[in-house]
Amino acid sequence: MSGAGHSSAQGVEGGRGSGAMSKLRVTTAAASAVSLAMGAGPALAADPPVGPASSVSRRSRTRRSAGTVLHRTGDRAGAADALAVAVERSREVGSRLGMATGLVFLGTLRRENGDPTAAIETLTEAIDLVRDLGVRGGEVEALNELGAAYRALALAQEIDSAIDEAHSYAGLGRTELAADRRAAAGEHLRAALALFTKVGTGEAAEVAAELERLDAG
Repeated sequence: MSGAGHSSAQGVEGGRGSGAMSKLRVTTAAASAVSLAMGAGPALAADPPVGPASSVSRRSRTRRSAGTVLHRTGDRAGAADALAVAVERSREVGSRLGMATGLVFLGTLRRENGDPTAAIETLTEAIDLVRDLGVRGGEVEALNELGAAYRALALAQEIDSAIDEAHSYAGLGRTELAADRRAAAGEHLRAALALFTKVGTGEAAEVAAELERLDAG
């Protein structure tokens, strides 16, 4: 698991002295958990009906373990799915600590998976829980992850804005070129190229080719 994902889980449970997530290892038991989460074993939908709370709680911990191992192997989408199931299992039995642990980890994964809006929603719920539980370490960890999610959202919005601006410049450049105002066309296309290059989109190559043709006369 990455440092962010690992410390998120540890911060919540560690605040109550368990440190369980920090002690997880890729063992035979963890591999079985991964098999369940990935469908190699019985599908999640085929789990037996909810029985005693202790049984549901154990399944929740299994899914959290699966999420941890999947994240370590680079399967972030699978890890997020496993954690989402773990959170719901904890919700079923009223395990607020289990929910908080899962939500902080899930929020971190959603941010890493490029969905800062979902991460913010998940982490906000986690923060409410850890505050009610009085887990100070978990609250700090969740707040740190929430800040990272907001920064990721701001960056995504900045990129979207830059792309929109680049498209505007490219459109202006093509309009000027169609009117045979070549100097103005070159100015706008160069501005578009700079923005497309900054955000790393494939359209940079297209605009660069247009500029080459323009400069070649």
